[in-house]
Formats: sequence, structure tokens, C-alpha cells
Amino acid sequence: MKVGDLVQLSPRKTRKGMPYDDKLGLITKVTKPTASSWVPKVVVDFDGSLYTFSLHDLEVVSESR
Repeated sequence: MKVGDLVQLSPRKTRKGMPYDDKLGLITKVTKPTASSWVPKVVVDFDGSLYTFSLHDLEVVSESR
């Protein structure tokens, strides 16, 4: 995943209080893994609200070029 990809929440993961509809978001930032977490974190813009997810919490719908 990279900045500009269109993503949706994975149906297999928790939604952090978000509704269970097919909401699409745009990746705005990808952070590097840290010593405490080897999985990169991703910041996603859902309708103007920014949320941070683990890379495994999202599914790519369309990749940017």
C-alpha cells in the first residue's frame, strides 16, 4: 500500500467505532515500522476524518499510479 491508494476497511478486522457500510478512503500517509510494532501504520482519510490503521486492517480497492 502507498499514498494515494483507495482502500476500504477489512471485514475481518475491528472497525474502531465506524459503521459497517462499504466506506472508501484515501491513504494520506504510511509510517515506517517501529521497534514496538513491526507492522507499518497507515493514515486514511474517510470523508474528511483521518484515522490510523494497521496495514492489515485495510483492503486495497484501487491503486494509484
